[in-house]
Amino acid sequence: MRRFLIILLCLSLFVIPAGAEDATDTEIIDMNTEIQLQEDGSCTVNSSFTVRFSGKDSSFVIPLGVDAVDYSLGIPADVQKINNVTCYVLPESGASFAGQQNYSVTYTLPCQVSTADGKQHLDLSVLASGFTCPINTWKFTVHFPAAFETMPDLFSGYHGNTAFNDFDIQCADGVYTANMLTRMQDHDSLRLQMDLPDGYFD
Repeated sequence: MRRFLIILLCLSLFVIPAGAEDATDTEIIDMNTEIQLQEDGSCTVNSSFTVRFSGKDSSFVIPLGVDAVDYSLGIPADVQKINNVTCYVLPESGASFAGQQNYSVTYTLPCQVSTADGKQHLDLSVLASGFTCPINTWKFTVHFPAAFETMPDLFSGYHGNTAFNDFDIQCADGVYTANMLTRMQDHDSLRLQMDLPDGYFD
């Protein structure tokens, strides 16, 4: 009996701290992003996500993109540039927004296309600088102005050009859909890059 109690005590030492750490970290539970690429190479982004706040944060940053315009959050928030990325900054998040909160943000990014050597190169900022907390699940969809044949590449700040391994990717009729297969680390970024024939974008 004494041996049994000692085993239970040892197991509790491993289980309790791990559960406590998971319960106190701010995280994005779920996120869905829709990106519409325009014929001129600019794009509109609509992103909805649910945040579970730990109650310990003094602020919460929502990154948009470099030179983002026409942005909207639907609630009062400061707009700041952090490392050249336009961001919404919510003050006193942990105190004012404890628990789960839903957000929906819309913005427009300037032309994401450059032309060289008879090709057009798309370098789309899907997530400019990453959130200050991890993302548990994320689905993003890119709507292209026309069908395409080349499979785009994904580049992340942490995983480089192997980021595609973290997503289940589907392409059909000019629509690129990616479902994240693993948890995304805080401060990670994501870009979608590909070469397209000259004239694909106006």
